Amino acid sequence: MKARLLLVALVGALVLPTGCASAKSKLEGRYEQGLRPFTHSGLEDAGIAVAWEQTLSSKQDKIKVEVSAAYLYKDIILVADTDNTLYAFDRQTGQKAWIALLPRPLKFEPTLFGGTLYCVCGKRLVTIDENGHMEMGPEFGVSLSAPPLMTEDAVYVAGSEGEFHRLDREKLSDMWITPARYSGVVLRRPVLLGSYVLVGNTAGDILGFDVITGGRAVELETRGPVSGGVSTDEDSIYAGSADFHVYALTGHNTLKWKTIVPGQVIRPPVIYGYLLYVDALGGGVLALDKKEGNIVWKNSGAVRFLAADKENVYAEGPHKELWVLDAGTGKTGERLEIGAFTFLLESTFNDGLVYLVSEDGRITCLNKAE
Repeated sequence: MKARLLLVALVGALVLPTGCASAKSKLEGRYEQGLRPFTHSGLEDAGIAVAWEQTLSSKQDKIKVEVSAAYLYKDIILVADTDNTLYAFDRQTGQKAWIALLPRPLKFEPTLFGGTLYCVCGKRLVTIDENGHMEMGPEFGVSLSAPPLMTEDAVYVAGSEGEFHRLDREKLSDMWITPARYSGVVLRRPVLLGSYVLVGNTAGDILGFDVITGGRAVELETRGPVSGGVSTDEDSIYAGSADFHVYALTGHNTLKWKTIVPGQVIRPPVIYGYLLYVDALGGGVLALDKKEGNIVWKNSGAVRFLAADKENVYAEGPHKELWVLDAGTGKTGERLEIGAFTFLLESTFNDGLVYLVSEDGRITCLNKAE
């Protein structure tokens, strides 16, 4: 028995260093193939600069933060930790905006509306203003399946039992006599377009409800779940489905086009000028002409869209890499190793800023070097 235990220990001692050495050698091999390390010189060689950086953990002050989620908004970046603390930073400068301690863990991504953050903690709605002042709101009378949509006079929520509600802002009581119904589950925040509130669901439906009556004004059935929800511009609705298609509809429920893509689409398309950026699961990142639906370019190696500007598209590559793609052709340029970061945030603001967050609270904003 002792001999067997000694043999197991010896094998373990040999295997672990070998595994570490193998991972290190693979990384060295990727460096030899042009991957830039996440160092000052590596960033410089990749033509990328650190716009700003914040660190929540501190060995000197014995502060240890474990990040559970991170979210991006027009004006702030929000980081949540496992102790239910929220940290808000200015998205452009990294300046700390506020810190708030929630009563319970977040159930969904918070909704930002009119400068106020609306958080669902359990069944309770908690609000946080621009100065970090928190107030406890009422409880939802329904079990939510997605973050709420806030407007000036109402809250729109998807229920986990296939119903869609328009609620009073103050009391969270139903404003529709009977809630709207659908067959699947809504997993993404609803979107407002004119007098319609839009959702995609796991039954493969793209639905639009009249905000006054709750009646269905838009309806398209696809052949796979529309788990990623929808995107909108001034007059059109865009959504991807697990049926390997991207769809475009008018606000009057007319199908403009549908395009086959090389993978399931589980996130909403990102709108940039005349283009849609689409992630095809296992099929890469694509740019589509949003007017006709034609594929402008495809990068089969990229995993997920992260950000864009006029010249470049930034995407997640395999093995935790940041890829810089040419915005006109989709061709891969520089590649940067970002294995230290767990949360890679998708930006829809089209200013070329890339946001990376590590589990221990290192928040880094990157941009193109001047």
